[in-house]
Amino acid sequence: MTQLVRIGRSEAAAIVGGWTLVAALFAAHNYLSAAAEGRPVTFLQAAWWSVAEWYTWALLTPLVVWIVRRTRPAERPRARALATLAGLGLGVAALQVALEYGADRLAVLLAGDPDVTVRVWLSGGVRGAALDFAYLLPRKIGFSFVTFWALVAVVFAADYYRLYRDREVRAARLEGALARAQLRALQAQLQPHFLFNTLNTIASLIPEDPAAAEEMVESLSELLRAALRDGGRDEIPLAQEMELVDQYLRIQERRFQDRLRVQRAFRPELADALVPPLLLQPLVENAIRHGVASRPSGGTVTVRTERSDDSLLLTIEDDGPGFAPLSADGAPRGVGLANTRARLEQLYGPRAALESGNRPGGGAYVGVRLPLRTAPVTAVSGEGVA
Repeated sequence: MTQLVRIGRSEAAAIVGGWTLVAALFAAHNYLSAAAEGRPVTFLQAAWWSVAEWYTWALLTPLVVWIVRRTRPAERPRARALATLAGLGLGVAALQVALEYGADRLAVLLAGDPDVTVRVWLSGGVRGAALDFAYLLPRKIGFSFVTFWALVAVVFAADYYRLYRDREVRAARLEGALARAQLRALQAQLQPHFLFNTLNTIASLIPEDPAAAEEMVESLSELLRAALRDGGRDEIPLAQEMELVDQYLRIQERRFQDRLRVQRAFRPELADALVPPLLLQPLVENAIRHGVASRPSGGTVTVRTERSDDSLLLTIEDDGPGFAPLSADGAPRGVGLANTRARLEQLYGPRAALESGNRPGGGAYVGVRLPLRTAPVTAVSGEGVA
């Protein structure tokens, strides 16, 4: 707070505008007071008296701001700071009177009218008397000193308001940075989980079918390349997310062969809807793991995208044994569901929701509701409703 004061355009405009308003109010007051007392004063004379007084304060305002910020009580003993302000305030008040005197002499010189002088105002209408600084100083310095303290109070209030707003902005930025850090941590936790499970799948195929394992490694590299491309963003178009899901499903279809049946109900008009990257993959993985892998006959996994008013609905279903009974707090089981719910909460708050449960006809479902927001995409997946 001890740096020199820098007055920008907006601050300068506020200073001039504020003192102009004060000058206009006092000009009206002087004119009406003179009229009520029967003194022949023109409005231009009353306006000049106010301009000479208050516009000098506009020139001195940056100096007062600098004084306040150099001597504020918060940065030194309060009594010492107030004494310093009082001493400097007397100096500023005297300087203001001197500036007003100079402005008054200039006005008399330019107008050629001695009655335009401030002395006519101060003396109650007595005309023809010359104004000198010795006459003006004792009559104006007290009021100028009070004005100085009023300006000090305004500067204090403006500084504390600015400090309050800066703290609010910093707090909002820190909160946003924390949310982004938490989201990145969730994504970092999710991706190794997905990679670990996929590598286990490939490892289990190596002894039985090396060619299939090699093909799955190639598919995995393509999937990881796409995940690295999109994983650094908070949202991607649904078409790109479905490409990630399709890459993963090709790996799993190669592993399970006839035991895994996939139904894709992807609506092309929703291709540019924005979703978090790798949102669907862990949900599809859970469906395959619990609804297909645990059954000798395999099962069917359905990926469905729908629109409901201003929401995007994403549903993963399977026809397996369904979820086990929920825990006492009703929280979803497993890293995939837990991370998905946490990511949705970080990104969308109450505007998004995740539901999971058992289907009436058997099997399980997980549904995600997101606010429907769209962005142009360069390519749209060719998958339609299967």
